[in-house]
Amino acid sequence: MTARVPARVLYKISKQHLVQAIERSKQGESLPRFADSTRFDLLHDGLRFPPKVVIALAAEAALGAPLGPDDFSGGESSTAFRILLDNGFEIVTKMTTVAGLDATFSVGRNAESTFLIIESKGPDRNIDYLAGLETLLHGLAECGASLSCTLVDSASSRNLARAESQINIDDYSYPIELRQVTDINDLRRSITRSAARTARTLESTSGGNPTKRLRLVIGIEADASLHGLQHALAQGSAMFSNGPGEFRFCPSSPTQSVAPSQRRGIEPGTVSHVHAAMQRSLYAKLVDRYGRPSVAVECQMASGNLADLVVKVERGLEIFEIKTSLSPRECIRQAIGQLLEYAHWPISCPISALHVVGPREADAIADAYLSTLREIYRLPLFYIFEPEPNETSIRDSMTAWPAGGR
Repeated sequence: MTARVPARVLYKISKQHLVQAIERSKQGESLPRFADSTRFDLLHDGLRFPPKVVIALAAEAALGAPLGPDDFSGGESSTAFRILLDNGFEIVTKMTTVAGLDATFSVGRNAESTFLIIESKGPDRNIDYLAGLETLLHGLAECGASLSCTLVDSASSRNLARAESQINIDDYSYPIELRQVTDINDLRRSITRSAARTARTLESTSGGNPTKRLRLVIGIEADASLHGLQHALAQGSAMFSNGPGEFRFCPSSPTQSVAPSQRRGIEPGTVSHVHAAMQRSLYAKLVDRYGRPSVAVECQMASGNLADLVVKVERGLEIFEIKTSLSPRECIRQAIGQLLEYAHWPISCPISALHVVGPREADAIADAYLSTLREIYRLPLFYIFEPEPNETSIRDSMTAWPAGGR
């Protein structure tokens, strides 16, 4: 395996090197060994460039030698992306559409903020712009985001000061806590009405376009995954709509300490420090895999009970029930009633996997027991080993999940 270039070496790349690399990219220069970027772009003056190629071209000038794709990593937490952000550039996700709508958007980040860009409406593109904007506002509310400001993001406004392109929304003041907005439709209408007024001023026209390309600067957790946020928002109304059983998925994170605490649910109970620590550990792994907006803790199900952890994936919901017995078979026995209830209670979202989580590895007896239950109930039942917090050898059991449980 090729050794990676140390971060301290990559940090020799300057803003001037990056600007020169972008100019080379504009002129069509590329690096044949680099595959097309699949998740992210570097956004500069309204144009999109492959981030790793730009870094490689800049490194060639800074270090005097070309870099290959295996010499450094890309991605949200990489040194390469950090260098781009620190030098004033923006990283954005690939454009995608809101499910069921012709409305294109992407999410991005710069050194100062996280933002969402919704592309403008045209005669034959983004015809569901208004519905898309409203759906995205709903989704941002579900993710716990606030709206810090809204900007007209057209070519004519791109180089203006923020104060000149900012949309001052009628009847609202920034920051807007979206979860506290009782009428998202009213907010959407206020945004587009105010956007038309701002566009009219910027372009000195009489009408003003209410469906311009907009940039929504949002307040959200600093380490929120851009890819995870986009994935959640792209689900559209499925992310926040209520089903037959009035189930509502809301991303959340652990708030309780590892001290024992009361748990809200149908049957009042006590959450042990072991349970709480296992929950936090598993939450971190799920967030790392699926992104923060796709994971909910203590998620209220349609039956009224609380599931320890729920992940919303493309195929539906994955539900996790944590049990602290040292016997895997006992963990399965304790969890099966809850999991059967979740599986059979009518909700709009299908259940793609039901996980029993225990502090010990499943033995042959537990495997046979689970196999029997799976065959009887015809349900995707799985067991996950999540070590107790005092285990000296912490193993990431998620790498060994059954294929059907992912």
